Amino acid sequence: MWNRFWKRISKDMEDKEKNYEELVAELESLVAGIEDPAKSLSEVSKDVQRAMALLMHCREKLRVSEVEVKKSLSAEN
Repeated sequence: MWNRFWKRISKDMEDKEKNYEELVAELESLVAGIEDPAKSLSEVSKDVQRAMALLMHCREKLRVSEVEVKKSLSAEN
């Protein structure tokens, strides 16, 4: 149980280091795999979980970028 927890935490830290484009590229790859009818249900389930984690990181990066843009725009006025 703890081993899986630490692996997830480690992967989460790696994801935070990736830029938005890298996250989206991995997400697109996962989606292609999920759509493969030859893939087992357990593999699809793991890919969906991974995709959800990547989506969370993408949304956070977009949120941070939006805040930075708004700050820049308000500083110009």
